[in-house]
Amino acid sequence: MRAIFIFLTMLGAFYPNAHAMGLLRGPYVENPMPDSALVRWRTEISTVSWLEYGPAPSCSKTMTISEGTSDHAIKLFDLLPATTYCYRILLPYNEGANSVLAATGTFSTLRAPEQEQTEFLVFGNTGSGLESEQALAHAILRFSPDFALHTGNLFPSGTEDDADRLYFTPYKDVLAKMTVFIAPGENEYGDITAGRPGLNFFNANYRKAHQMTWSKGTPQYYSFRTANALFIVLDTNFAAGFEGAPKISPDSPQYIWLKNLLSKTVGVWKFVLMHNPAYANGTAGAYPALTQDLTPLFEKYGVNAVFQGKELTYERTLPVTAGAPAEKDGVVYITSGDAGRPHPPILEQAAGQLTAKQAPVPHFVRVAVSKNTAAIQAYGADGALLDETAITR
Repeated sequence: MRAIFIFLTMLGAFYPNAHAMGLLRGPYVENPMPDSALVRWRTEISTVSWLEYGPAPSCSKTMTISEGTSDHAIKLFDLLPATTYCYRILLPYNEGANSVLAATGTFSTLRAPEQEQTEFLVFGNTGSGLESEQALAHAILRFSPDFALHTGNLFPSGTEDDADRLYFTPYKDVLAKMTVFIAPGENEYGDITAGRPGLNFFNANYRKAHQMTWSKGTPQYYSFRTANALFIVLDTNFAAGFEGAPKISPDSPQYIWLKNLLSKTVGVWKFVLMHNPAYANGTAGAYPALTQDLTPLFEKYGVNAVFQGKELTYERTLPVTAGAPAEKDGVVYITSGDAGRPHPPILEQAAGQLTAKQAPVPHFVRVAVSKNTAAIQAYGADGALLDETAITR
């Protein structure tokens, strides 16, 4: 069998379009841990596939097989922490007589607790299909973070039928380069305005594979730890009227889980990712239930920053305590919800007392965490720097 693969480079030369043959979705990586990760891809028909992987640049160190199916998912074990892995997807060609390189990708495993540096990106409200979104995806590729955070709303309809056209294809190169952790937005529960609140991509695809095993609330809410930082991903959609979402009021399992997690984790950076904002000065504004119930927890247990979505704009608050600018410490709320979706022209909004910076343009956020500093930068779709600040602890 191994002899088949020595023809890989030669086949790629003779068939320059081989990278697109037979592959419908992906590849992309979910659930990275310090010692494991899940690689997923979808083929046009049910077929055997091969996955070669190894620490970069040794992409062919290990080979494993995915038996005949169209939805492929291979869990990789015994990986090294804080390591960039590269991989190659191989598909049968010429009725199985040969193999062809279908796709390549990379991912990073999570870092060990004693490490003090990590880097990640933040963006949300994807799926417009516009040139501005394509430009934004291209700008994101300038960076090589450990992973990315998505603030919710992958694409407007939320249906499995639109997933490839509006998310997996426009962000193919991004997903092949970095893992994206998703906080569910209202679109993940279906576009209720179009009368399609039933089965959708989130239920039919994402929930089945997204299992962060150390969190009781998977897949809607979960946490992960990398380096000296704790990341908590919440599902806040119940506060926005989506009854199918888990509750997040003080007597709910999600709230109790959040409180326990925050109270038992000390001495590390704490970041929260959620779709609906607790503090925002945009069109939708803050959700009072979230402001009332969640922000006291964030302040009591030392959350450093909250990354939010929903609003089609970028906004960063001053450090906040009890609804007012904090003289010391405080929680910074960053709304990142415009990856290029169409919306009416938004003028520079009147800054509220909590607003430090606003930019109503397509953007993404980069965060570089060290021992005592988190450097935050916001970039536009043209790569221009929109905002820059730093949080210390």
